[in-house]
Amino acid sequence: MWLNKFTDPLCKISGDKFVHLLTCQLIAFVIGKALSYVMNKFAAALIGCACAVTAGFFKEIKDDTFDLDDFKADVLGAVWGTVYLIT
Repeated sequence: MWLNKFTDPLCKISGDKFVHLLTCQLIAFVIGKALSYVMNKFAAALIGCACAVTAGFFKEIKDDTFDLDDFKADVLGAVWGTVYLIT
């Protein structure tokens, strides 16, 4: 079926990566939204994104092994939250 070429790669992504993605998305959005009441929306979104990436980085540093794929999911989630806030 034609849809399988889109859904099969998504099924190979572990649930842990989705948790990293959604957590950093939420961190970036909430911090950016909170700061947007006292500063420029774009600057607040960038600070929220930086906080989410930093949280993801230090979470990976805290783990026994640094998982680059988890960190990529963190960065993607942070960017997603930032874009969601700006739009």
